[in-house]
Amino acid sequence: MLDVQSARRVLKGYTFLQVFAATTGGQASTPTLFSVGLAPYMTGMILLQALKMLDFNFLKNMTPYQEGFLQRFVMLALATIQAIQLAFLLKSEFRRGPIVFGIDINILGAVIVLVAGAMWISWLADVNSEHGVGGLGILIIPSLISSTLQLLGQGEGLGTMPLILTKVTTAILIVVVLILIFLTVWINKAEERIPVKRPMVQNDYEESYLPIRVLTAGAMPLMFSTSVFMIPRYITAYGVNNHAIQFVNDYLSFDNWVGVLIYTIIVLGLSYAFGYMNFQPEELAKSLKKSGDYLENVVPGEETQKFLSRKMILVSTTGNLYLTFVCAAPLVVGLFVDGISNLSFVFSNLFILVTIMDNVFDQANALRYRDDYDLLKFEG
Repeated sequence: MLDVQSARRVLKGYTFLQVFAATTGGQASTPTLFSVGLAPYMTGMILLQALKMLDFNFLKNMTPYQEGFLQRFVMLALATIQAIQLAFLLKSEFRRGPIVFGIDINILGAVIVLVAGAMWISWLADVNSEHGVGGLGILIIPSLISSTLQLLGQGEGLGTMPLILTKVTTAILIVVVLILIFLTVWINKAEERIPVKRPMVQNDYEESYLPIRVLTAGAMPLMFSTSVFMIPRYITAYGVNNHAIQFVNDYLSFDNWVGVLIYTIIVLGLSYAFGYMNFQPEELAKSLKKSGDYLENVVPGEETQKFLSRKMILVSTTGNLYLTFVCAAPLVVGLFVDGISNLSFVFSNLFILVTIMDNVFDQANALRYRDDYDLLKFEG
């Protein structure tokens, strides 16, 4: 039905697609059941969360079952679009099959298999979220590891060159990676705690706080930054106008200042956007007001929301700048030294991997000690 070797050669030319697939648990270098990965699942969650922030009544009144059904419907639609796109890229590599209503049955079968794989891996993510540790993040780890090793040996393909590893560059790379891991773990755990006052509670154990993580956006900006950067390439691929095509070809790559600056702005912008979606100051302000809790010297309601929004922006700026630096620094250096730009994507993958593993360890420790309630131990 499909010549796998030829398909690999075709997909090799779409390296940006491979980078996006790697950060969303997919496999775009070889056509497989899980080629689409978790991208539809993650995008569906983000879209639903964004719609909730618009305060639509029909979303607020939905039951958990209805909300889950809507998310699955959006996920199915996105998985179908991605499967059709992948099949379209490989259409010349399919053996010609029977034509039904003007559609090649082999291509239709491939789309169905890819969609089924996306739905299956999404189901696995749900099962792991409910009964395991790491949620959907644990399913991204294999593709992250394999793609990171691959990126070290070849250029990313958007104006970058492969890194030549010598003894000196290998030693420097190991030191930089260790520093990156240490800083990422530290900043992933860092948070500012805002004291929360509880009326009618006056004792030594009343202290409560609202945490604001420094890395409010998590690793989500790095998972989607490349795909956002490549949107103009998708559009111009269908031939819009010659000037637009020329601009995209000349500047939307990582071998010039314009491309690097645009990509940096995208990463920073996504960091604030995902940070706001994760923190949701408006919902927190409503929750505090409903429970009767309040922040000291801050009026409940709209003033609390504004205060939390300002705090979130101030606290998350440190994390956002660090995240942006991890991506942008190798790209800037790479403008002058061949091969260094490629490390931007290696470091991005490591950043995502470290944050996922750090959260997995935290969840595992929580499960380990959740039944440890031996307050008093007597030794005979």
